[in-house]
Amino acid sequence: MTDETPETPAAAEEVTVTETATQDVEDTTTSEAISDADEGEIHNEAAHKAAQKAARYRTELRTAQAERDALAERLSTLQRREVERLAGEKMAEGGDIWLSGTELADLLDEDGNVDAERVTEAASGIVASKPHWAAKPVPQPLRTGALKSGASIAPPQTGWSAVLGRKE
Repeated sequence: MTDETPETPAAAEEVTVTETATQDVEDTTTSEAISDADEGEIHNEAAHKAAQKAARYRTELRTAQAERDALAERLSTLQRREVERLAGEKMAEGGDIWLSGTELADLLDEDGNVDAERVTEAASGIVASKPHWAAKPVPQPLRTGALKSGASIAPPQTGWSAVLGRKE
């Protein structure tokens, strides 16, 4: 017979059991394959999320590093200006302190603050070796108590007559 129909009821039952067993094996294999695919998909999804998180952290790190570098540069600039201001008390031009080879790190204290004593010492040493870099003395204003008898300081004339050059 070419027909696959069983001839006896026992054979029919055997075919049904075989079909059911085959179908169970196929279902188990299919569900295992699906769960393997789900695990792979879950693994890929988890890996993708982890990669995104790592990329975000790298971006935040680079942003923080750029901010840190900018702040360090600003601090260095402020420290250099403070050194120049302090050196300007002894030197004609405070910025000349850098021309002698003085480094900013040599003028800072242990905490990283500008040490006024170190700056003054460095400026004094430079002025001692190069006196033409010394600050010029500031002339003192004339004090009225130092006038001789009979002398006076006339207050400046204000008004239109002074502007037009008329004498009153």
